[in-house]
Amino acid sequence: MTRLHFFLHDTVSGENPSAVVIARPNITQPSSFGFGTLFAINDPLTVGPAPTSTLIGNAQGLYVSSSRDPAVFTTVMYADFAFTSGRFNGSSFSLISRSSSSDAIREFDFVGGRGAFRMAQGFALTQINFANMTTGDVILECNGKGLMLCGTTSLTVQVVTISCGRPSGWLVAFKCDTALTILWF
Repeated sequence: MTRLHFFLHDTVSGENPSAVVIARPNITQPSSFGFGTLFAINDPLTVGPAPTSTLIGNAQGLYVSSSRDPAVFTTVMYADFAFTSGRFNGSSFSLISRSSSSDAIREFDFVGGRGAFRMAQGFALTQINFANMTTGDVILECNGKGLMLCGTTSLTVQVVTISCGRPSGWLVAFKCDTALTILWF
């Protein structure tokens, strides 16, 4: 199992935004980020929260504003998080999930990947590190957990019955080149 920690910089303002509106609904709304607004992103991923922090990759994809409530900015995001340096250079994982501004901690699901993240699954807990409510610029701190780094060709599954002073159960060990995960049922 691998744990990742990085920062995503979603910038919609200025001369060089990393997120741009590519479609808006044909309805009148109080906000330019209203229901049905579709964004394309190419957000930098860095090791720290500062925009000048070391760049380790980028998140490319789409998100759509999915809440009719103008007080709660909710999106559904579809993105590929690609790493361009470090241990995972050339690898990426895919994310599909919902995010609401009303949640202090948000959970995103990983649904696959390529390279070291082939067949990846897991989740990321994110929280806002910085937000400018006027411009819409946000820096998210991402803590990826439960990310399996195993492809189907290198996965060995062992199932054994054990007893440890409590009722017997199943111990499942998933082992691959980079990880060992043990689950108790």
